[in-house]
Amino acid sequence: AVNPAAICKDGRTAADRLELLKESAGDMFKAGRLPMAIHMYTEAIKLAPSHVLYSNRSACFCAARKYPEAFEDACKCVDLMPTWAKGYARKGAALHGMDRWNEAIKVYDDGLKMEPSSRILEQGKKDAEKRRLAAGGEWKLIANDKTDEDETGRTVSFLKLPTLICKGPINGICVYDQERDVVRVMNADASYVRCSLNADKEINRAGLFGQPHGLACDGDFVYITDRMRCRVIKCDTTNGKLVAKIGRSGCEDGFFDEPNGLALVDTSVLHAGAADMTLFVADGKNHRVVALDATDLSFRYKFGKWGWGDGELIEPNGIAAHGDILAVTDKGNLRVCIFTLSGEYLRSIGAGGVDTKFEYAPVSVALTDSHLFVIEEPQGHDKDKPATGQAAHIHALDPHKGTVLRPPLAPPFSLNNKKKGCLYAVAVFNGCLYATSAYGVILALPR
Repeated sequence: AVNPAAICKDGRTAADRLELLKESAGDMFKAGRLPMAIHMYTEAIKLAPSHVLYSNRSACFCAARKYPEAFEDACKCVDLMPTWAKGYARKGAALHGMDRWNEAIKVYDDGLKMEPSSRILEQGKKDAEKRRLAAGGEWKLIANDKTDEDETGRTVSFLKLPTLICKGPINGICVYDQERDVVRVMNADASYVRCSLNADKEINRAGLFGQPHGLACDGDFVYITDRMRCRVIKCDTTNGKLVAKIGRSGCEDGFFDEPNGLALVDTSVLHAGAADMTLFVADGKNHRVVALDATDLSFRYKFGKWGWGDGELIEPNGIAAHGDILAVTDKGNLRVCIFTLSGEYLRSIGAGGVDTKFEYAPVSVALTDSHLFVIEEPQGHDKDKPATGQAAHIHALDPHKGTVLRPPLAPPFSLNNKKKGCLYAVAVFNGCLYATSAYGVILALPR
């Protein structure tokens, strides 16, 4: 701290200048001029650091959505005055802003021990609990803000637009980055890339695939729908080499018209217990589901046809499996159809189905024994504008009854300090519910 009697360059004493800075900073904050308010509080802290000044600057950082900086100032405030309830309110607000709700609730509780009657702390705790409930729990950021180098050596975002995700080798993940047209095989926290498919186009300028809408992996191999060539391919996860392929444009057996989602299923139960894996393909413009032998991608059988009746489909897109059932998003009919692994129709969820209605076409789906998770297609969505409506939510439904299990999950886009973007894909594996969004964001919710 500076001697209050010291004379500043402008002729004022340090004490006078401190009061002027505090008063002006408060005025700037009220006027919404946050950068100027932060600057003035910073200058005041240089003169005489105090818990009040750190608290006020923390509030400015929070208002500017600079939550890590707000948290740092709030911690300093609490360290300087551990019995002051407002310091805990600032700390809780910063944690809430970063969507770290469990920690925020604990901080609010700590503050309430100091001042049990604090309305600010009580309300902060209620808000954090409400937001955590809306999100379904505390989500974890898996991939975001990591960097890579392009062919010129320029630093660019590691993931730009992840639109597909599935389980990868050794409990890792596989992600398709639509903006780069690359599939990355990574470890669980996306800190290490085991293999990148379609990245080296010097070898094959046309690439292995184009416009994939489906991704599946059995550990050793990754399966991808190549919509550009109307085919399904199988590649090695260690070197990215093409192992098998099937299809071209058409409606005959083994042909596709806009192949979409993939589901890799253990179908031993259909073959007297003998080891067997089947790859199910949502064949969009042929309005059907095709079953392939996962070993060599040979055709097995198909089910579904164009229409809106039981077992009929219009542009199936996403597909997921669990146990002995398949869930298929029926875009044209605004519903999800449930089938057995052999293709027997069981029920519909959505338009004309049970009691759930989708506002827009369901496009991505994940399935467990008790939950059906569904994302709807963004309608005219601009990723540079805040996400609204169902494009920003995940429906949680009962796959057997079609009933709503809870209000739609609202994953926290602010984990990357961006209150914008929409959801593209949902999947369940490794004990987590995963969701992908714009700006390279992959979120995981432990289940």
